Amino acid sequence: MTRSFLLTPERSYIRKLKEVILSYRIEKTFSKEEILFLYLNQIYLGHGAYGVQAAAENYFGKSVKELNLAECAILAAAQRRPAIRPSAIPSRRAPPGLCPQPDDR
Repeated sequence: MTRSFLLTPERSYIRKLKEVILSYRIEKTFSKEEILFLYLNQIYLGHGAYGVQAAAENYFGKSVKELNLAECAILAAAQRRPAIRPSAIPSRRAPPGLCPQPDDR
């Protein structure tokens, strides 16, 4: 998080040292949940969407709290490949059993 959020993209030993120091300070200041919250709200997920809430609204037209497991998986994949087009995402639900919900076990 420190690399993309707080520092410049330069490649040097000084920058790496700053990254280590900042990472240590962040870990001492914030809980893991707070760090995850900050990260999930600053990552780029394609089509001008920074953060999971903006991506949920952009791709699915609903709040992140309303997403099902399959839609969450699509957003997780979008972090690695932000070129996913909203039109490429099926508007219907996945067939039963394809993306089982946690209570479908």
